[in-house]
This record gives sequence, structure tokens and C-alpha cells, in this order.
Amino acid sequence: MKRKPTKKDLQKLAQKRLTLLEQGLDPKDAKESEAVAEVLKGLGQLVSGQGFASDRPLTELGILGFYQVIQLLGLEVVKQSASGSGRLLLDHMKVKYGRVKFNLYNLVDPDQTAQVWGV
Repeated sequence: MKRKPTKKDLQKLAQKRLTLLEQGLDPKDAKESEAVAEVLKGLGQLVSGQGFASDRPLTELGILGFYQVIQLLGLEVVKQSASGSGRLLLDHMKVKYGRVKFNLYNLVDPDQTAQVWGV
């Protein structure tokens, strides 16, 4: 019988993806390199255990980077919510990895996100 994936399994998957991306990073395409750099940052943070608790969220990814990390890891978003304090928003995603659900948290600066989207 297969065991259920754990947080450690998700961290190992993030480490594998991080290694593959680091090996294939092409600095010639600046826009693509920026997106890859955000994903690398997010994967690195997950590998170190960041992002699994609201008091230790992922940082400096913005909304797009957060979604790219979730997509790259093949996670299914089950539920999304956000809460704010001051200028920052805490984006909370309940994601599914196999049959196991995890909470992921991302601290977002709305001004930074608006610049990315050209607002």
C-alpha cells in the first residue's frame, strides 16, 4: 500500500525542481529569467521549510510567482483566501498534493504586484 505524501515529500520535490531550474537558467531572456528567478526563490524557500505556516510565509514572490510555484509542483488549489494588515496581504492557499492537503502562505506587497501587472 502506498503511503500518503508528506511535507518532506513536497520539500524534496521542490528541491528537485529547484536543481533542474538552476541548471537550465538562461540569462539571455531577461523577462523569462525574472520569472524563473522568482520561481527559484519560492522553491528555495519551500525547501528550507518556509511557506507552510502563516508566521513564516513565502516572501518576495508576488501573486504570479506564487501561482507559478504551485503550478510547477503540480499542486491542486483547493481553497484560496487572503487577509491584510497594513500594506501587506497574506495569501493563503490550501493545496492538495496526492491525497494530502497542505496550507501554503505567501506575503504579498500589493504595490509590487500592481507594477508587475502594469496597473
